[in-house]
Order: sequence, then C-alpha cells, then structure tokens
Amino acid sequence: MFHSDFQLISCLLGVIKCDQSKTGAYIADLLLDCCNDWDIELDNVSCVVTDNGANIVNAVKLQFGEKRHLPCFAHTLNLIASKSVPLYNEAYGACLDPVIDSDDEDVDESDIKDAKHNSPEENMIIFIKKMKRIIKFFKKSETAMRELRKLQVIDGKKEGQCLMLILDVKTRWNSIMAMIERFLLIAGYVSRVLLIIPTSPPMSTSDELSVLKEVCKTLKPLEKVTTEMSAEKYVTCNKIIPLVRLLKISYGNMELESREAFSLKQRILHFISKYFKDIEKVRILATATLLDPRFKKIHFESALSASSAVFFVAEQIKDLANEATSISSDVEKNPARNESLDDLWSIHDSLVTEVNRAHVPDSAGGIPVELRQYLNTPLVPRTSDPMLICTSVFQRPQFPLNVYFRKLVKY
Repeated sequence: MFHSDFQLISCLLGVIKCDQSKTGAYIADLLLDCCNDWDIELDNVSCVVTDNGANIVNAVKLQFGEKRHLPCFAHTLNLIASKSVPLYNEAYGACLDPVIDSDDEDVDESDIKDAKHNSPEENMIIFIKKMKRIIKFFKKSETAMRELRKLQVIDGKKEGQCLMLILDVKTRWNSIMAMIERFLLIAGYVSRVLLIIPTSPPMSTSDELSVLKEVCKTLKPLEKVTTEMSAEKYVTCNKIIPLVRLLKISYGNMELESREAFSLKQRILHFISKYFKDIEKVRILATATLLDPRFKKIHFESALSASSAVFFVAEQIKDLANEATSISSDVEKNPARNESLDDLWSIHDSLVTEVNRAHVPDSAGGIPVELRQYLNTPLVPRTSDPMLICTSVFQRPQFPLNVYFRKLVKY
C-alpha cells in the first residue's frame, strides 16, 4: 500500500478466527468479508501475496482471479533450500517429522568409512548429522560448555564475548547454515574440548569440515536473497526477476571442490529452474521490473517476455492517453463562447476537438514516445530508491511519463 506521498506502508486489516474447515472457498469468503469491512473495492486490489498452501492459493484465485495471485518469493526460496538440503521428510514448515533430529540416533560409523560409496547427498547429511551429535553433546554437558568458555577466555575473549554452539530450528532453513557457520568458527576450541572428555563423540575430520564450509558457501546466496526480500519499508516485487537471474549467474560461476557441495549446487539450480521457470511471464512482476529505473529490461532472459512487458505498458499508456483525451473533449464540447469573436473560430474549435479525439501519441514500432524515451534513459544506480527516483524525475513536467506516473505506480 502506498501513502499519498508514495511512501510504502503496511498495516494489519484483521485477525480472523476460522470456525470451519479451511477450504479455499471458505477462506475466499473471509477475504471478501475483510475487504467489505474496510470498504475496499476488489478492483482496487492489485495483487495478493500468499504462501504456497493449496487452500490459500485457491482462495485468492477464487476471489481475485489467478492473475492477481503472487506466491511469496521468500517462501519459495525456503522450499528450494529445504529440498536441496533434505534434512527433514518435508519442506520446512510448522509440523515436520525430523530425520536427523532424534536425540538417541547415532551416526553409523560404517557410513562414514564408506563415504566414497555413498551419494554426495547422503554424505552431506551424514556430515551434518555427525556435527549435530557433537553440538547436542555440548548442550547436555555442563563440563564441555564450561571448558569451551574457558579456552576462549584464555585466548583473550571476555565472558560475554564467548561463542557457544547453536542448533538449527527445523522451521527455518537458514538456521542450518547458521549452525554450520558457528560450528566452523569455533571448531578449533570444540576439538580441544572433545580431546579432554573421554565420553565425547568423535570430532569431524578435516575433510568433513571442508565439505561443511563449502555447504555454507553454497547456501549463502539463498540466505542473502531471503534477507533482501524480507522487507516492509521498500518495494520488493520489482527485484524478483533480477534476483532470480542473479542467483542463476552466481551459482553458474560458483567454483566448488567437494562433490557434496557441487551436488548441492546442482540441486539448487534445478529447483530454481523448476519453481521460477515462468517468472518472467507473471505480468505484475515483469511490469514492475520494467518500470524500475534501476533494472528495466536488463535482467530479462527471454526477449519475448521483455517485449510482452513493454507492449503491456505501452497499451496502458495508450489507454490512459485516450482517457485523458476523452475528458478533454468533453470539456471542449461546450466551450465558453465569446459572441464578439468571429464565428470562424468555432470551426477551429470543432476541428481541434475532432483531432484530439483521434489523436494517438507517436508510437514508432508500437511503443509510445513516452515509453521509448524512458527505456532509452540510462539505468540509475542500484542503491537508489526507485520510488524516490520516480517521484523526483517522472513527475517533472518535462519528463513524458509524468502524466501517467500516478496510474502506473501500482506496479
């Protein structure tokens, strides 16, 4: 939602108790009731963003239409990460059955010895499972925790600066990366503590630590994009197409040594292609990207999709121009007459009215001159605020798109 000065704001319209089975039709009725309570016309709803739950997706499509539904980008990234690092039976959600989170489950040492015969995916799970066994040992052993702090204090850290091991939270995929990063950061101290406690589990080997380090490196782009998109104070849908392409390029250029990390990278690329294969065909995303002066057409992989977005915006501009002309013509139908002027000027007034009705802006190649000029201007710096750029540049009288800015801002 935009305020009158084009500042992005968010607000809570309601928390609704569901008294029936949460079917798509029932949720659709609740959404309609909420809109009615706030006097929101359905035509004024540009887009509805939801997770990928079948019932909520169906509800939005029933009430607002398929073209106005947009799956949550961050939630889709969550699915990609959780399917690529299959530590649980299902993608990360509220209720999951753990595969490696059982306190009494031990590592099968034969699996580690036969690592060369396991698949890369199996090896990665085994290495993470072994690491989690060590972390759980520290969580249960006050002696181990005390020794871990003691070694860090000896090295000059203050008590409040000592780092402790952390476990992942199975409803948040990026907590796995945080768990591995912390383990790698203090692995030297962990190893020394394990050596002095007879009942401790075996430490991860140098080869296993190398694999875990590369696993973190492979997951890092997904974590950065998730953080980038988790915002309420700035527009994000215009970044989706650029970020998907940048993820593909980043993973395509990523060099890895271990077969486990390389396999993880390939799985991530597979799921990115699977979930985002038609991302450029989503009209609201394509239009938002095109109208962002930082991106325009630079991140479209499909020339056809870019052309379709340009054509759609061009049609919007033509419709708005015709609407403005129609209003102007209505005013001119009954102009204030000055009887002292020669009646010949009334003929001129009639001609002007007819010309304005038939006027179509210059559209060489089917693109209005206003849009063509916008597309030909240089891209603005990536760190610029697109809304600030739009309000400061597009609304200048000399800039052709200023007439249509307030209409196109919804994208």
